[in-house]
Amino acid sequence: MPAVRRRSPFVLLAAAAVALVAGACAPQPTALERYCDVVRQAEATYDPLAHPGTLGDPVTLRRAFTDRVTTLSALAAAAPDAVRADAALVRDRVTTVVNALALKGFVAASADGDPAIAAIVADAGFADAVKRVAAFNAGSCAVT
Repeated sequence: MPAVRRRSPFVLLAAAAVALVAGACAPQPTALERYCDVVRQAEATYDPLAHPGTLGDPVTLRRAFTDRVTTLSALAAAAPDAVRADAALVRDRVTTVVNALALKGFVAASADGDPAIAAIVADAGFADAVKRVAAFNAGSCAVT
C-alpha cells in the first residue's frame, strides 16, 4: 500500500490564502446592482394583493401584507442614497397600515374608515414617495 503523503500545514494555509484572495478579487455587485436584484425579485413574485379575493380572506391578507413589509424592508435596506428616504417612508407607511389591519384581525371590511389607514391613503407625501421609488426603479433597474 503506498504511503499517504501528508501536506504541510503551511501548504494548506497557502492554498487557503490563494483561494481567499481569488475570491476577494472576483467582481462584487455594486450597491445599485444589489438593490435592483431585490427590485427584480419583488417584480417576479406573485402579488396576492393584486387579487380581489385576498381582501376577503384574513389569513391570506395577513400573509400578503407580511410578505409586502418584508420586501419593502429589504428594498429600504438596500436602497441607494438617491431613493433611500423614499423607500423607508413607503416601508414605514405600509407597516402602519399592516398594524392597523392587525388590530382589525385583518378583516379588510372592518378597516374601512380607519383613521390611520385613511390618513396614509390621503397622504400626498406617501403617494409622491411611491411614485419616486417606482420612477427610480424603472430608470435605474429597468423594471416597470
